[in-house]
Amino acid sequence: MKQLEQDQLIIRNARPEVPPYVTYHLSNAGNGLVPIITSMAKWAFRDINGAFKQGELRYAFVISCYLKS
Repeated sequence: MKQLEQDQLIIRNARPEVPPYVTYHLSNAGNGLVPIITSMAKWAFRDINGAFKQGELRYAFVISCYLKS
């Protein structure tokens, strides 16, 4: 969280209470990353579910043919 705050992607609001009360929200720069992170998450879920396995084999074949020539 500290690194995200230093990179100005999130904004930290702390109240001087006991126990400490801290909230975080996205900065404008952080909000700009939402579509990118969403796309990456969608890709990751498709990958976990095997959506790219057949493609991996095809590309492995193309690469091995390229390396043999």
